[in-house]
Amino acid sequence: MNNTKRVSKITDSLIFKFGILFFIHACITILLIGFAAYFFQFRQYTSQLKHEINNAADYLGIILSDKTIDFKDHQQYLMEH
Repeated sequence: MNNTKRVSKITDSLIFKFGILFFIHACITILLIGFAAYFFQFRQYTSQLKHEINNAADYLGIILSDKTIDFKDHQQYLMEH
């Protein structure tokens, strides 16, 4: 009987309720920051990937338009290495 009064007294205290609210607030904040960081990094990754693809396309365009470089020889070299 004494033990149930003590548990009831702890769970009814204002500090316990504020502790629960703080814990819930901390969990929600951590989750929101995690999602925001994930989406920011994903956006940066896709932007960088598009930039690298554009650079590769520009490089191939330069190679194809340059008449001094034989593209077939260059392609064979890239396939071997």
